[in-house]
Amino acid sequence: MALSKHQQWIADQLAATGVSQSELARQIGLDDPSKVNRIVRGLRRVQPDELERAEAFFASLAQGTPPTDNARPVRATMVPTPVSGQVSAGLFQEIDALGSQDPDEVLVARDPRYPQARIVVFDVGGNSMNAFDPPIPDGARVSGPVFEDTREVPRTGMAVIIQRSTSDGQMIEWSVKELEVRDDGYTFHPRSTDPRYKPIVVDTDLHADDGKTVEIVALVTDVTRPVRW
Repeated sequence: MALSKHQQWIADQLAATGVSQSELARQIGLDDPSKVNRIVRGLRRVQPDELERAEAFFASLAQGTPPTDNARPVRATMVPTPVSGQVSAGLFQEIDALGSQDPDEVLVARDPRYPQARIVVFDVGGNSMNAFDPPIPDGARVSGPVFEDTREVPRTGMAVIIQRSTSDGQMIEWSVKELEVRDDGYTFHPRSTDPRYKPIVVDTDLHADDGKTVEIVALVTDVTRPVRW
């Protein structure tokens, strides 16, 4: 089956960048990676909002723009952003101690889908997401827009930074998880080669099964991985 120009552009961009179909699905808001597979096989039309998000995503990888008459390159804006701290599953920290040191500041590319959103940056400790696609290993740095600023609806497959607080609110834990939306609440999954990491199950009021309060802090839209020699 012959591909339309937009289907062919999606297929060409995937081939040129090495981006997986599941990653592209996540970036353009599709809950099922098979929908991208159907696009590149010519079995599904590319919707206008999907094309716009794909344009922004691939443009951020410096791979060009889709073949539309009114398409314009999207230029990534670099924003100086402090490193908020470490996301590490199981590491609870006292709130009073979090602001005791001056944070490092780094330049982060603003996601063009959320031009007005605040950005947060965290360093990753541990391997609770080292089997995610793409992997988020120990020592990586993650960044993304503050969730409440994006106006996104929680969707299965989102990589998110969550904050889990003790009942007295004095201790918090930051971690990266993959979100699963259920009819009766949410599950935040680690994606790890280490079976000791367990999912966090919460009800619709965002109270976890261990009595702690869980909040989605940010989306993870960028991962910088360390180079090992």
